[in-house]
Amino acid sequence: MADSAEGTGGGERPIGWFNYGCSYLDAAEHLVRAIEQGQLTLRFDSPVSFLVGHGLELLIKAYLRSAGMTDAQVERIGHNLQTLLSTAAARNLDFELTELEQGHVALLNRDFGGRPYAVRYLRTGAKQVHDDRVVLAAARRLEDHIRPGVLASMRGS
Repeated sequence: MADSAEGTGGGERPIGWFNYGCSYLDAAEHLVRAIEQGQLTLRFDSPVSFLVGHGLELLIKAYLRSAGMTDAQVERIGHNLQTLLSTAAARNLDFELTELEQGHVALLNRDFGGRPYAVRYLRTGAKQVHDDRVVLAAARRLEDHIRPGVLASMRGS
C-alpha cells in the first residue's frame, strides 16, 4: 500500500483529492460495519467521525479543484464543511443535502471543522452528537454526483 502523488506542478489533480476522500469513506464504512456486526468495539466514536468528516472534506475539495480552484485556494478554505459546501454551491455544485443530512453535517462540523477539533482530541462533557451513518450516506451521494465532473476534468488537464 502506498500513497501516490499526482501533482503536476499546480497541485494535486481533482482525481487525487477524490480518490483520497473515497479511501477515508471506505475506511469509515468498514469500521461502521464492523461495529454494527459486533466485530469491533471502540471506546469513542471519534475515529469514525474523523474518517467521515475528512472523506467528505476531500470530496468537496475534489469538486472545487475540478471547478477551477487551485490547491492553494482550496486549502485556504480550511476544514469547515459548511464553508466548503457553500463555496462549492457558489461554484455551481448542483447538490443538496436533505434537511436531516444538513443537521448532522452541522453537528459533525462543529467538532470537525473548527477548533478545538473535538473529533481529533478528547473533549469530555455532554453534547449533541451527529450520526456518522447519515453523514456517510450523504458523502457517498456526493461522491456519485461529482464523479463524472472529476473524471471529465482529467480529460481537460
